[in-house]
Amino acid sequence: MKIVNNKPYVPVMEYEIGDVIQGNNRTLFMVVKSDDSQYMMIDLENGQGTPLYDSLCELYENEHIGGEHKVLASVMIDENAV
Repeated sequence: MKIVNNKPYVPVMEYEIGDVIQGNNRTLFMVVKSDDSQYMMIDLENGQGTPLYDSLCELYENEHIGGEHKVLASVMIDENAV
């Protein structure tokens, strides 16, 4: 994944699927939807996830930390990846 972080600071007011969020400690998370239609955030460094929530609103209410912001990210798939 290539991360481009050149946007001015914009506070996060809600989460959307696919958002890449940077927290105050510079950790990057991606907002994802599970196979059973629940939502969580995945730490892009270590792969650990938050608990599952029934809605994006519930995820935001429980996991949002003041000062986090969205970053631009593009996924690059390696054709040789297994």
